[in-house]
Amino acid sequence: MPGLETINPRRMWRIYVSALLSIFILVSASHFAGAIIGGDAERMAEDINTSGRQRMLSQRILFFAASYQTSGYADEQREEGLRAALTLFKSSHEALTRPASGRLSPALADIYFGTGPGQGLDAAVQAFVGDAIAVLAAPLAEKEAALDRMKLAGAGALLTDLNRAVSLYEGLAKSNARMVEQVALAGYILAIVTLFLEALFIFLPSHRAVVAAFDEVEAANRQLEEREADAFAALEEAEEAWAEAEDARVTSETAQRRIGDLVANIRTELALPLAALLTIAERLSMTRLPDAALGDARSVTAIADVSARTLDDLVAFSDPAAAPPTGGAANLNAILKRAAEIVSAAGRGDRPAVALDLDDAARTTLDVCPVAIFRLALFTIEAGVAAGAAAGRDAPVTVHLRQTPGPEGVDVVFQVAAPGTPLATDDPQTLIGLRVLSEDPVRADILAGLVARIDGQVVTHRAPPDLRFHLSFRAKPVRAQPRRGQARAKSGAGPRTATG
Repeated sequence: MPGLETINPRRMWRIYVSALLSIFILVSASHFAGAIIGGDAERMAEDINTSGRQRMLSQRILFFAASYQTSGYADEQREEGLRAALTLFKSSHEALTRPASGRLSPALADIYFGTGPGQGLDAAVQAFVGDAIAVLAAPLAEKEAALDRMKLAGAGALLTDLNRAVSLYEGLAKSNARMVEQVALAGYILAIVTLFLEALFIFLPSHRAVVAAFDEVEAANRQLEEREADAFAALEEAEEAWAEAEDARVTSETAQRRIGDLVANIRTELALPLAALLTIAERLSMTRLPDAALGDARSVTAIADVSARTLDDLVAFSDPAAAPPTGGAANLNAILKRAAEIVSAAGRGDRPAVALDLDDAARTTLDVCPVAIFRLALFTIEAGVAAGAAAGRDAPVTVHLRQTPGPEGVDVVFQVAAPGTPLATDDPQTLIGLRVLSEDPVRADILAGLVARIDGQVVTHRAPPDLRFHLSFRAKPVRAQPRRGQARAKSGAGPRTATG
């Protein structure tokens, strides 16, 4: 089998052009030969029809001439019929004897213009035409003589010669048809031979060269695939090592980010209590009234206790293995007052920052995590104050608390509204909003955990400068035994009353 060293596939187009050119020449020659011979056949068929019509016209002329004689050469209709038949007869004879090619076949030339027996048809036709013209235009005596000659020739020699011409035309047509068949057969045989030679000397070697080329390409492709497989194996090993390093990097970055977020959150949550401590301590150092100093000292102690508990809760939250507390004894009024006091003290404003609307009639201590309640209250009040300050509103933040005892516990509704923001009513449509407490995702996760710790539901309404938080939950009341110092705990003066 020839390979790339014997046949260059890049130059095979020359071979294909040669093959196509030979086929084109063969097809063109067959087409033009058929067109020429076919044209001759069409012309011969037309000549057969014309020569056959000449026989009919000779008899028609003879009929009209005899009828014209019978009418005493006075019938115009028969005269007109004779003229029309004679005109067509003359024009048809001229078409037969003077063809478009300008020459007749030898056989037709002999029958029309020969001088031997059965020849000289042209002279006979011209004589017949001259007698017919005489019948139309000559004097009466010449008309009669011309008609007699027409009757003699039209029923005898002229009709015989016309029949012989028709037979000759038919023979030429049959001979031409046989030539067409021979040419078609010769073209078919030549096409078969050409295709066989092209298949043997052009297409078969080309096919072998293409197959050899594909074999070499496939062999090279197999080698390339083997090398590629080795490269992919090495790449997979490198990717596995890179993936392990990337996992370690992501794990380290996640841990660092979590630590950073927790530290930032601890700083944020302790900023307000520390600021309040500094403010109250400064005020304490400047007062000389014993009662005011005692109250400030108790506030400092309570805020310090709250800060310590908040810090413990944050540390517990930072440890995934530690479970944060979920229960406790909380006096909601005392917790909200302490949170409002911290925000007001940290703000250092002349006007109160918080307006409390507490349920003073409900002094029930509830079984709910006091640290979670305090942190939620502190954040929502602080956010309300910040929203009011950003909007330039001097009105205080509204803190609303309602506790409704029921057969299954106490239903608590806690709302914080920024200055100028109305509180929600009992209409469910007013509670439609976002269930996200903060736009900071880390802060939002922490606060969502606090809401889940008290098994509550929260709705946030944000339409700057309006801001409202609506928190609802249910808790069991705690009925503790009276003990010493209980009055102080209920009044919120001691350290433990800040968180219940």
